[in-house]
Amino acid sequence: MKKYDAVILGSGPAGRHTCSELFRLNKKVCLIEMDPDSFGGVCVNKGCMPTKHLVKAAEVIETAKKAHEFGVEVPSVKPQMDQIFGEKEIFTSV
Repeated sequence: MKKYDAVILGSGPAGRHTCSELFRLNKKVCLIEMDPDSFGGVCVNKGCMPTKHLVKAAEVIETAKKAHEFGVEVPSVKPQMDQIFGEKEIFTSV
């Protein structure tokens, strides 16, 4: 049977932080995640990180559309949705 100094349930921000701090202290840690597809927790995989990327992309699009109000001519604004959503996936594969 393996022995650990600590067992952490869940790989969300708190679990990951605790795990890395214990590791830094040379502790033997077991990190248990129920769903391997959600390593990193809801924030990284489904919540804030991917959502913030999509919100930022929308802000950039709106800023480009209004650039003329600031004396900047942007010939056309064509969101590349495949690229935007592809970049969002980077956050979900952490």
